[in-house]
Amino acid sequence: MAVDYAHHEMHAGSFYFIKTWLLNNGASATYDYFAFTTPDTEQEAHARVTLSSDADTTFQIFEAGTITGGTPVAGINANRNSTNTANLAAVAAPTVSTEGSRIWAARTGGGRDPSGVSPSFGYEIIAKRNTTYVFKLTKNTSADTVIDIDFFWYEHTPRG
Repeated sequence: MAVDYAHHEMHAGSFYFIKTWLLNNGASATYDYFAFTTPDTEQEAHARVTLSSDADTTFQIFEAGTITGGTPVAGINANRNSTNTANLAAVAAPTVSTEGSRIWAARTGGGRDPSGVSPSFGYEIIAKRNTTYVFKLTKNTSADTVIDIDFFWYEHTPRG
């Protein structure tokens, strides 16, 4: 039986996740930010994300953004027996001075009857080292909106 590498990293204690949600009860075209910054080390963050909303929402991910502040959101080690902590730093509601270059976009819950489809990276990306990634979550409706965030990654030092 083959064990995929992400599962191997879980056993090694270097697989982390953030599971949370945002509530946006503002007007149409209001948005929320979530961001993470990869460490300036040899480690690489191999990341995946699933975002879902109960109303019409646009999701965008930008690379090489500039942020300040925000509320730190700790990554939880998926191996609950491990004492390792994540090197990747995530924040909710940062102040964004530069979004960066858009690398991914999706829309969900559109149409007359929003369905809450969950767009996701159906694949793993290897984030650049020492780089900030900005998630922009924009409401396309005046309805109160709950956005579910399922972000997970493992931290790996490649053999050189």
